[in-house]
Amino acid sequence: MKVEKVGNEHIVYPEGRIDIASATEFQDTIISLIDEGAMRIVLDFSKVTGLDSSGLGKLLLLQKRVKEKGGKIVIKNVASDFVKKMFTLVHLDRVIEIKES
Repeated sequence: MKVEKVGNEHIVYPEGRIDIASATEFQDTIISLIDEGAMRIVLDFSKVTGLDSSGLGKLLLLQKRVKEKGGKIVIKNVASDFVKKMFTLVHLDRVIEIKES
C-alpha cells in the first residue's frame, strides 16, 4: 500500500478490496501513521473495488483513534459505485469527511 506525505497530509492509496483478509494490514498502516504523529490522513479510494463490514469497522476505529489525538481522516476519489453505496447506507459521511472525485 503506497503512502506519501504531501505538506501536512499523509495520503494512503489502498487497492482492491478492504475486507476481512486485508483490513488488518490497512489498519496497521494507518495506526503507524497516527503513532508517528500524522494529524491529517487522506485515504485515496480511487483503486478500492470493494469493502465489507470488517473494512467499515476498521475505518470507524481509525477515525475514532485519530480524532482522539486531534487529527482527521478524509476519504477522497471513491471510484467504486459499490463502495459509494456502502458509505451511503451506513451514513459514513456523518463520521468521516468524504470528498467527491
